[in-house]
Amino acid sequence: MSGSATDDARVSLSEHGGLEVLHHRGVVERHPHPPSVFEEQLQAWGFVLAVEEYMDRYVLTDRIDTASLDMFNDPWPSGYDAHFLSNIFHDWGWERCRLLARQSFESLPAGGRIYLHEMLLEDTRDAPLAATSFSMNMIFFTQGKQFTAGELEVLLDEAGFEEITITPTCGYYSLVTGRKR
Repeated sequence: MSGSATDDARVSLSEHGGLEVLHHRGVVERHPHPPSVFEEQLQAWGFVLAVEEYMDRYVLTDRIDTASLDMFNDPWPSGYDAHFLSNIFHDWGWERCRLLARQSFESLPAGGRIYLHEMLLEDTRDAPLAATSFSMNMIFFTQGKQFTAGELEVLLDEAGFEEITITPTCGYYSLVTGRKR
């Protein structure tokens, strides 16, 4: 979460898509002032009970909020410093991803950040094998595909984000971040 607010300030994070609450567990356990975390579209995918059970098990219910919204059609809530979308963009085509990036930009405060956690293709789109194989699954079973770092940079730039960075995380995954102007 470094970079979305000062390290000693209260940070709030909005996660979109569902079961990535495990990422938030790490944030709330490490941050000096626990963030308020928002889970979106949980009920629509039937994950509310599983997420709430997980939060109860790890005593997170007083630090993580859940809500059910349609991330494409409902307005995104304001009051969050960052949006975290893990394994979301690869499910959708270019126009839907463009909409998600724009919704994020519009609801974040100045200086707010978007975090995309995705398995990235190389610029040639033929490697790494794990990402190309996963992309084939996305093409056959969803509306999306795996993206290159450059493609995600374009999406975030078009939405108005700046200071876009790509940081490898684990395995073939990377964290793509952008800051609202």
